[in-house]
Amino acid sequence: MNRREFIINSLFAIAGMTVLGVTGPSQGRELKQAGSGVVRRRFQNMELPLLSVGGERLPTAPNGRIDMAHLEEMIDYGMQNGVNLFDTAWTYFGGESEAALGRVLNNYRRESFHLCNKSPLYFINSRDDVRRFFDRQLERCQVDFFDFYMAHNINTRTQNTFYRFNVYEELTKIKEEGLIKHLGFSYHGTEELLQRVANEFPWEFSLIQLNYRNWINSHRNYEVLEKANIPVIAITPLGSGALTRLRDSAAAILRNYAPQDTQASFGLRWVSGRQNVVSMLSGMTNLWHMQENVETFRVGSFRPWTPEEENIAARVATML
Repeated sequence: MNRREFIINSLFAIAGMTVLGVTGPSQGRELKQAGSGVVRRRFQNMELPLLSVGGERLPTAPNGRIDMAHLEEMIDYGMQNGVNLFDTAWTYFGGESEAALGRVLNNYRRESFHLCNKSPLYFINSRDDVRRFFDRQLERCQVDFFDFYMAHNINTRTQNTFYRFNVYEELTKIKEEGLIKHLGFSYHGTEELLQRVANEFPWEFSLIQLNYRNWINSHRNYEVLEKANIPVIAITPLGSGALTRLRDSAAAILRNYAPQDTQASFGLRWVSGRQNVVSMLSGMTNLWHMQENVETFRVGSFRPWTPEEENIAARVATML
């Protein structure tokens, strides 16, 4: 059975899976690991799944709201396969992402998953706001700490807020209380500003956009972080879906090179070729996406990125 057939068959099989019972908020769902799970990378004293869940794009119901039943099914499948890092933010999905993920993750033991969130710099108007938003986010997500927390979207527009209200210092105080385990920042600005931000504070990680489509413009930011010894969590690994909708000529190149691969798996594996990446956030909007991505990263079948594939990706990128 090839990879595509496995994914199709899995969609039918998932309907017959035993529903995991809830044993109470202190114990959470019983996790029965399926297969050997996804590959992981070392971050400090832990290993993170190379594939993680981005909370900006989630399953959507016909009314445009988050499809909670589908989200729960998708997260169940991910958790059973070791996909246990989830990212959200104050504004994601019209402000509903935090509460939706919190509601589903509340089914699991807190130590069984990692949750990332961000301080919304665009809404910060005082030093006190840093803590006020943080406390509200804990409530929304139904947790008592965040594993990863960031100053969100530092750029030329938000840098004044970040420095004026001493956001790093305020977040450090919260971290000292044990409410933040790892402190970082997400970045969407110039290389020059990144040089300053990355080297001025002892960050533990950074979140940046990374995919083979924008590598010609983003590689300098990646290299700044690599030189500063700041691990990367990658977002938009598939270019917000663009790398799954290649024009025919570009798609033909991938089909000829790796007929068993999907466009998505090729793009995700490209990100895995950046060794300073400890995890990548995929905006999965249905169970199919989760299943396909898990198969890309499953231990035992995951194929490390190669120099030859780097050349293929660079060729395809010129056609986009």
